[in-house]
Amino acid sequence: MEFFLALSFALFLTPPSHETSAPARIEFKLGDANLIHTRWKSGAARGEWIAPRLVLSQPGKYWISAGTKSRVKRYAPLDFDALSGRQSLDLIVEYRKKYKLTAQPVRILESDFAKTLLHVGPRKPDESNQILNLPIEFELRYPTLLQLNFRGKPIAGIAVLVNGKRLGVTNGAGQIPIAGLDGKLEIAASVVRAYPDHTTADWEVFTATLTLPELSLR
Repeated sequence: MEFFLALSFALFLTPPSHETSAPARIEFKLGDANLIHTRWKSGAARGEWIAPRLVLSQPGKYWISAGTKSRVKRYAPLDFDALSGRQSLDLIVEYRKKYKLTAQPVRILESDFAKTLLHVGPRKPDESNQILNLPIEFELRYPTLLQLNFRGKPIAGIAVLVNGKRLGVTNGAGQIPIAGLDGKLEIAASVVRAYPDHTTADWEVFTATLTLPELSLR
């Protein structure tokens, strides 16, 4: 039997029936940008999918991902000020204040990578490696422990948000506990770097999001 999951270009992944044990809706908040890294992985197999439909041919525990191609966004000073509450932009905001650049527009090369956990059919033990080789990616080391990897290596000192609220920062091993947090979790973190080619952009921002079901389904 095949399980069909329809995705709109807004990337709302809706499990079709009782065959799937997962939250009622899992969201990839990536808009309609050109997609890359559209991958899935289970204990038995792996593959790629093409929006707007993902076909899962076997029951199991699946890790599913999608990303956007990098794109430069140009913000006028007032527009950027309105966005300054975004955790990932704090470094840029402080830099602009320090060097008195707040009246200047800013160009940011942005890319987003989303990942989610989905169960299809009966629950069964699964010890598969969940890594999907995204440029920036959360790894669920234990049901209550996350690790943030950037370009294949753990990264320290990065702020992590859970359901829109700051949880803390990753430690020296790139890890942060999520103990005591149950229910559906929307987890996000961004890595900000000065962009080396200033003719293209001033900064680059890589954002990872991870959607997790309630604790008993992780």
